[in-house]
Amino acid sequence: MKTTRMSTLVKKLGVPTASYKFAKDEYLKTIKEGRVLSIHHSDEDGGADYGLVGHNVSNVDTHVVFPTTIPKNVEYVTGIKAEMFG
Repeated sequence: MKTTRMSTLVKKLGVPTASYKFAKDEYLKTIKEGRVLSIHHSDEDGGADYGLVGHNVSNVDTHVVFPTTIPKNVEYVTGIKAEMFG
């Protein structure tokens, strides 16, 4: 599993958009294209948020969609900040 920083993905792929801005059919297409990142928000004080490539379901997840496909060797994303989303 390759770990990548969010800032690196944003530089390479562009600024991601929150998934709620997509219609259901369009969002399902982005999942198949490998453009979705599920961000797990830590419920611990001081815990770091992290991202997993793909649509992972949890009650503390936010899903963002990149303009282009996330590289297949990336699975885990760190260094996530809310101001990185469009």
